[in-house]
This record gives sequence, C-alpha cells and structure tokens, in this order.
Amino acid sequence: IGNFPWQVSLQRTGSHFCGGAFYNSNIIVTAAHCLQRVSTSVLKVRAGSSNWNSGGVLVRVAAFKNHEGYNPNTMVNDIAVIRLATSLTMSSTIKSIALTTSAPANGAAATVSGWGTTSSGGSMAVQLRYVNLKIVGRTQCASSTYGYGSEIKPSMICAYAVGKDSCQGDSGGPL
Repeated sequence: IGNFPWQVSLQRTGSHFCGGAFYNSNIIVTAAHCLQRVSTSVLKVRAGSSNWNSGGVLVRVAAFKNHEGYNPNTMVNDIAVIRLATSLTMSSTIKSIALTTSAPANGAAATVSGWGTTSSGGSMAVQLRYVNLKIVGRTQCASSTYGYGSEIKPSMICAYAVGKDSCQGDSGGPL
C-alpha cells in the first residue's frame, strides 16, 4: 500500500467489490455504478492495507452520493463520493490522492491499482496489484482498433497496455 496509500477497498458484507481513493480524511471517490443496489448499513471501507481482507482500518460508511448526472446506461458521470463515519488520520499508508488539473496527454503514463480479478470470472486478488498503462485519446479509443465506438463520451478517459487490463473488482479505483 506504500506505493498507493490513497487506495481503499469497498466492502459489502465483508467482501471486496470495488475500489476507491481518498479525497481527504473522510471522503472517498469511487464509481457510481459501484454503489447501485447497496446501502450504507452493509458498506465498509478498508484503508491502509495492501490486503483487502486484513490489516489497516475498516471503517463504516455514513453516507454516499452519486453524481446527479450519472447515467447507468451510458456510464456518463460514473462518479460518486462516500463520507466515512469516522475521519481517518493521514499517515504513510493513508493519504489523499493528488487530483489532476488538466486532461492527460495522449501517450501519458498512467497506473491503475486494485484487488480485482486477474481473469474474467476469476477470484479477487488478496494482495493489491497494479498495472502501468498509457492514455489513449477518445477518438482513437472509439476507433475500430479499440472498438469502443459511440460508448466513449466526452467526459470519459481511456488507458491501454497490450495484454494488460483492470478487471472485475477494480471499478472505482484510482487511475
């Protein structure tokens, strides 16, 4: 977790299902689609650990809010914030993520981290993993080379590496 101290595990009834990132000591940024059909009563956040199932701190969630313009059909504005029930003390293993002030250039280096599956339908990784990617422009991302076509909207970003990917359970995590 030392390399990704902003990374958190979102857990529903004790199991990891999505990632998130610290914005500050009690606000987490994640994907809105992660919070569909989930209530605060079963939602917890693990922070400060490389393992989703042990270590660090496990904190209850006070509330969450999806972006008002979130559209689950097009995935436009797929972003949400979570307010923790307890503010956490920042440390070497719990830090706020630095937010970008401008769109990254095509070809810029990017990293995705998470506990997602390592193959479609596989089991979640216990240890935090990461993959280095390159930013791909939306026009190129929508091209036949990548095949996303009209699914790519102006508010979205694409990143790619040959033979590498994020997978189920990585949603909502930092890029």
